[in-house]
Amino acid sequence: MLDTIDENNLPEQCLDCGVGQYQANKGATFCLPCLTGKFQNNNGSSSCEDCPIGWSNGATAQQSCVSCTLGKYQDEHQKPSCKNCDRGKFSSTVTSATTPSVCLDCIAGKYSSVLGATSEDECTDCAPGKVSTLLGAQNVDKCTKCSIGTFGENEGSTGCTACPSGYTSLKSGLTLCEKCNGGEYLNVNTKSCNTCAMGSVSKSGAVECIVCEAGQKTNEENTACDQCDLGRVGNNGGCHDCAIGTYQDDKGQTECKKCRKDRYGVVLFKADQTTPRPALSNAECTEW
Repeated sequence: MLDTIDENNLPEQCLDCGVGQYQANKGATFCLPCLTGKFQNNNGSSSCEDCPIGWSNGATAQQSCVSCTLGKYQDEHQKPSCKNCDRGKFSSTVTSATTPSVCLDCIAGKYSSVLGATSEDECTDCAPGKVSTLLGAQNVDKCTKCSIGTFGENEGSTGCTACPSGYTSLKSGLTLCEKCNGGEYLNVNTKSCNTCAMGSVSKSGAVECIVCEAGQKTNEENTACDQCDLGRVGNNGGCHDCAIGTYQDDKGQTECKKCRKDRYGVVLFKADQTTPRPALSNAECTEW
């Protein structure tokens, strides 16, 4: 047979359970600790109280609960800990918070991977060359690179700036724009620097190339048009020697002049005395 407690034979002196403890049964010989998420601040209690929202308690046998600190909140009763503000958010002014609405978003152009952030300073700026339009961005991956043809000069930006005319950024994520080199032009559709076509030239920063006129040729850098030399003529950006029986005594010409019927050109030699050159004047046209 099970032992039973005779209420008439209880000890003459019963002791109160202390704070943080309770006992719900009569005739007990010990007290029980309040569990996590509960407390009791009175002696001789038969139960423990739940920690209210905005408070928590992670230990047993406690006489009070702990207020949720900055960066945290608790919207449920009887919890052993407070909830952190999520990544991308922070709470800097409210303690004992009872709702996640106290957690504010990091502004656009910033992000935070920190749980329970307590200050806006814990929101990190997107680096120069990157931007973000999101509120409450949670990691650096939300910062996207400025596209080709644009740049981002400042940190914490929400938008990229288009490169000015004649300038471009040749890859994404750049912090400044550069001019296309001489002999190139900026393709406004692809935002790339393209080489000028044969017979055309450009200066640094050009958005189009200039076609050399007849009688002109491009220099080696394709940055300027030069006149064809004596004894040479040209079209389409290049020069060639006058043929046998012709000459040219002016620069920048498109056609050679014919020697007299009894003379022909291209017989004189250059300084090395081995390489022929075209006649530069009628007087240099040699007799047959």
